[in-house]
Amino acid sequence: MDQKRANYLFRLIFVAFIVWASVKTILSAPQIAASGDAGVHFLYALAGTEIIAALGFLIVRIERWAGTLLLLVFAVASLHEILAREAPINLIFYATTVLWLLYLSESAPDRKADEQRR
Repeated sequence: MDQKRANYLFRLIFVAFIVWASVKTILSAPQIAASGDAGVHFLYALAGTEIIAALGFLIVRIERWAGTLLLLVFAVASLHEILAREAPINLIFYATTVLWLLYLSESAPDRKADEQRR
């Protein structure tokens, strides 16, 4: 397997995990909201946005926009966790993963050749 395919496979696995976690959040939103940590509509909006951004992150043409939206979602979720007196270590890891995948995509040989042709 070449590096480009390996990077995309890793991205696919990462996106599958993010979508799974977001669906899990949507399904448990009423219970989370009942505990007083967050409103149900806030959770639906954040998790729904995260799913859309994660799926967009699989499309090379919009990966930068989708990655930026994912980073924004992680920032909002991190702020929420900090205000709830929790450490958003997992969200920092997710954001770092998005940045790393964008870096790998930018440094890919095919991407550089495409940009030089333009």
